[in-house]
Amino acid sequence: MNAIPFRLGRLLDKVYYEVVNEERFEEALESEPACKDFTKNLLAQTADKVNIDLEVAIPQLICNDQNFTENNLIEKEATF
Repeated sequence: MNAIPFRLGRLLDKVYYEVVNEERFEEALESEPACKDFTKNLLAQTADKVNIDLEVAIPQLICNDQNFTENNLIEKEATF
């Protein structure tokens, strides 16, 4: 087995906010395509922030020995 067993808890517990220009927001409400583009851009900006935070959180998770379980424990659970 090439996989390394580890506990995966909650990696991020944050609320992300995006500041929006009022004029841009009003323009987005004028038509459905504009609203879709506006929403798509907001989601992309927020996803970038989440990805940056995950790039910090994942190495911390991997480098913490307490998150790994012993192989013997995993093999015993698999053979029930």
